[in-house]
Amino acid sequence: MLCERNVCLIDTNIIESVNLEQDMLGWRATNYSEFWGRTLDEGVRYRLGTLIPQAFVMHMNPVRRIYDIHSLPRSFDSETKWPRYISGIQDQGWCGASWAISTAAVASDRYAIVSKGLEEVKLSAQNLLSCDTMGQQSCEGGHLDRAWSFTKKFGLVDEECFPYVAENEPCTIRRSGKLVESGCKPPRFSERTRRYSVGPAYRLGNETDIMYEIIKSGPVQATMKVYHDFYSYEGGIYRHTDFGIGQQTGYLSVRIVGWGEEYTSRGVQKYWKVANSWGSQWGENGYFKILKGVNECEVESFVLGAWPRVDRKILLAHGQRNSNRI
Repeated sequence: MLCERNVCLIDTNIIESVNLEQDMLGWRATNYSEFWGRTLDEGVRYRLGTLIPQAFVMHMNPVRRIYDIHSLPRSFDSETKWPRYISGIQDQGWCGASWAISTAAVASDRYAIVSKGLEEVKLSAQNLLSCDTMGQQSCEGGHLDRAWSFTKKFGLVDEECFPYVAENEPCTIRRSGKLVESGCKPPRFSERTRRYSVGPAYRLGNETDIMYEIIKSGPVQATMKVYHDFYSYEGGIYRHTDFGIGQQTGYLSVRIVGWGEEYTSRGVQKYWKVANSWGSQWGENGYFKILKGVNECEVESFVLGAWPRVDRKILLAHGQRNSNRI
C-alpha cells in the first residue's frame, strides 16, 4: 500500500467502528476504491481545497430577511422543486477545487432558477481554477470570497467553453471581447460573447435564514470542516465521531440544496441535504446528509449566496420580472 508509512485516507478500523455503532451514530461507512492506498495528507490537500476565510471576511454581517419562521416547511429539496435546474454532481478528482466547483455550481443553479430556465448554463469551474489567481492557489485551494469577487467582476464562461480538467492549466479566457477568439465554440446562431456574472456575495446568518434563502433563490454555498471519518461516509445523517480523532483536518466547500427530518434511535433528527464534489459513486449518489441546526462540522458558520445577473432583455422578452432580488 502507498500509505504504509503514513496515515491512510481509508482506515478500515474507522469503517468497522462506525458500522458497529451505526444505529447510535445514524450513518454508515464504506471503503472507496478511488481512495484506497492514498494517504490522509493527499485527501486533505487534493480532495478538499477550501482555504479558511480571513478574519475580516468572517466578520461579514449576515443579510437580514423578514419572513415567518413558522411558514418554513419541515423538508425541502431543490431537486424536487426545480428538477431541471439543479447542477449534477461533479468529481473534482485529485485537485483541491471544491472552492471553484461549488461557486460555479451555485451560480449555475441560480441562473436557471431566477430566469425560470431561460438561462440554463453549466458554468466553468476551470475558469476560476485557471484565471482567478489573486491570492488563490488553484488545485492547492482557494478562498470563497475571492471566487465570488472574481465572478462578480469578470463573470464565468460556460463549461463547454473552458472544460474542467482537474489541474492548473493556463488561463486562455480573455476578460472581455469575443470568446471565440479564446477557443470557445460559437453557439448555433451567433458568436459566443456571454460571461455570466453575479452581484456581491452575501452571508446567511442562521439555520432559518439558510432555509428561507434556499426556498426563495436556490442552493447556497457552505464551508465545512472535514475529519478523517467523513471520507468513508456511505449514507445516513453524518455526525463527526471520535474515531481517528487528532488526525489531520481541512475544509471543503459544498452546496446545501435542501433539508429534512428522519426518525432514528436518537429520536427525530434534522438534516441538511448537501451536494459534494467527489463524484456520484460517493455517499448517497454524490450527496450526503449532515446534522442540521447544531453547526455540525461548522457547516452553518460560513454560508453564502449571490444573485445572478440574468440578462434583463431575456426576462422582458418572456414577460418576466426580477422580483426576488435583494
